[in-house]
Amino acid sequence: MATPKLLNRLEILEVTVSALEALPARIDALAVQIGEQRDALGDAVSALRGEIVACREDLRQEIAGVRDDLRQEITSVRDDLRHEIAGVRDDLRQEIAGVREELRQEIVGVRDDLRQEITGVRDELRQLMHSLNSETRTHMLVLHEEVLERIKLLGEGRPARKSPSRRRH
Repeated sequence: MATPKLLNRLEILEVTVSALEALPARIDALAVQIGEQRDALGDAVSALRGEIVACREDLRQEIAGVRDDLRQEITSVRDDLRHEIAGVRDDLRQEIAGVREELRQEIVGVRDDLRQEITGVRDELRQLMHSLNSETRTHMLVLHEEVLERIKLLGEGRPARKSPSRRRH
């Protein structure tokens, strides 16, 4: 006796086999449809090619006309721009000359102010350095005296050493 599991699997296989039996007929039908679509597409592409050739010639003629018109307009605009640029260039030269003179005067004024300020700072630095120099000398003298006192104290606490010339090597 067959188990329910096997029966269930057998039913699934029968459904799959019957679906597969219909597959060759469906494939043949699809092949016929693809052939018909390919023929229709070929006819449409041929018609489009003819239209493209006609449009290309029309576009060439229109573009040639537009190109000539543009050349004339560009020449006219170029001449107008050259004239305007020359006028603007002259105006800018005059303005730049004025600004250059103003800047020159301002730079001279700033330079003089900086020289005065630098001279003042230099004098202050000299005074400060002189003050710090004398203060450093005082500290160095005190430190030197302290070191001498410490050396003296250290020397008093130790027995006298023999001189290096009497040592034997």
